[in-house]
Amino acid sequence: MEGARRFFAQQTGRDLKNDITVEVLNKDGDRLLGYSYGRRAWIFAGGADWPTGVGLEATSIKQSLVAHEVFHNFQWDLQYTDDSLPSRSPFWILEGSAEYAAAKYVAQLYAADWRQFVEENRAFLRGKSVPRLDAGTITTTDIYVKAFLAFDALMGARPLRVLGDYFEDTGRMDWRNAFRKNFDLDPVAYLEQFELRPLP
Repeated sequence: MEGARRFFAQQTGRDLKNDITVEVLNKDGDRLLGYSYGRRAWIFAGGADWPTGVGLEATSIKQSLVAHEVFHNFQWDLQYTDDSLPSRSPFWILEGSAEYAAAKYVAQLYAADWRQFVEENRAFLRGKSVPRLDAGTITTTDIYVKAFLAFDALMGARPLRVLGDYFEDTGRMDWRNAFRKNFDLDPVAYLEQFELRPLP
C-alpha cells in the first residue's frame, strides 16, 4: 500500500491528507475484490476470483487491486475539502481512472511493456458484447477492462498529474467542466466517440 501511495503522490503532485486503513478479509465480496469508502478500503480475498499463489501474475494482480483502492482514496481526498461542493464523477471515470492509475503503478514496478499490457486487455474483450460505460454501475471484469481502455485512450501521453488536477477541480466545479478543462474534450462527446469505436 505504501508503495502505491508514494507513486501516486509523486505522479499526481499530491499526497493523501490523512492515512487510510486497508483491511484484507477472508470472505467473498460478491463479485467485488475491493471496496473503498472514506478513509478505509477492504480487499476481499475469500472468493473464487481471488488470485491464488505467489507467482508474478498473482502477485501483480494483488498489487493492482490494492493500488486501485488506494487511488480511490486519492480521488476522495482531492475532491472533498473543507469548503468544497464536490461534483461526483460518473462510474466509468471513477473506476476507469483507478484501473489506469493502478496499472501504471504495477507497470513501473515490473518495467512492463505498456502497449503490450493494453493490447492484452483489448484481447480480453475480443468477441464479447460489453455494455456501454454510461449504462450505470455494473461491476463486472469486462466493464472494468473497458473503462481502463477508455481511460488509456483518453490519457494518451498525459501524465497522472492531470488526473490529480481533474479530481481536485471536481471539488469546486461540475465534473463536466473539470473534464473539459483538463482534457480539452467534452465528456459526452468523448464517450460517444469511444463507444462507436469497435472493440478488438
